[in-house]
Amino acid sequence: MRRLIPFLLRRRMLYLIEALLSILYLVIKAATHSLSILSFILIGLGFFVLNHLLYRTQKRRVYRKHGRKIKKVVGMNIISKLLQVNICVALVFVDALLIKETTLGRLITGRGIVENTYSVIVLKDNEAHYIDDAKNYTFGYMRGYNELDVKNLASVIAKISVRNDQIIEPTVFETEKETYNALKTGEIKAMIINEDERNHYDDVASDFSDRTRVIKSYTIKTTSEVANKLNSADESYGQISIKA
Repeated sequence: MRRLIPFLLRRRMLYLIEALLSILYLVIKAATHSLSILSFILIGLGFFVLNHLLYRTQKRRVYRKHGRKIKKVVGMNIISKLLQVNICVALVFVDALLIKETTLGRLITGRGIVENTYSVIVLKDNEAHYIDDAKNYTFGYMRGYNELDVKNLASVIAKISVRNDQIIEPTVFETEKETYNALKTGEIKAMIINEDERNHYDDVASDFSDRTRVIKSYTIKTTSEVANKLNSADESYGQISIKA
């Protein structure tokens, strides 16, 4: 331990540690769709510039004395090192919290995971092929079947808003038929459905799957404890499946 701490506090090691922790943060954020492309680039550049600046300012001043090169520690070296150590410690805690909320983190902690897939759907002749093509579209969906569904639908809308950098105010319908009719008449240009309930749409409109296509799917993960609590608001739709 007496050798390990001085080794970790070397400026090259701190530079490497902060770089790895920063990359881990960005990877987790990207995997959970928590950042827009612009935010991802700006934060990534910010991490790089700050890390490089702290690395450079930790370099000891060199001067000559009696013809010999001597490296001297100055106040800026100490300040930069303390700042970088604090940043690394903060990133460790932030990354740990983010990992804890991912599927891997929940599996490690032994909590069950509930997965629900939500699809963004357009008519087959719509020009949009990817979610990026649906910028400024009007969205709609049928009201949630239960509190979990309501929460997940709001999460999907939030992800689309971040991705397309727009404020989305979705239209909420009372039935599957109303939602599909709104898509066909052009009242909305894209609809969101819970894939677990796709059969409900096929029941009310036999041409639903033939006339529509998916441009983006989102898998929303929730701990089994939270999901069962929210799902209990309406038990008529059966038990949710739990993956652990």
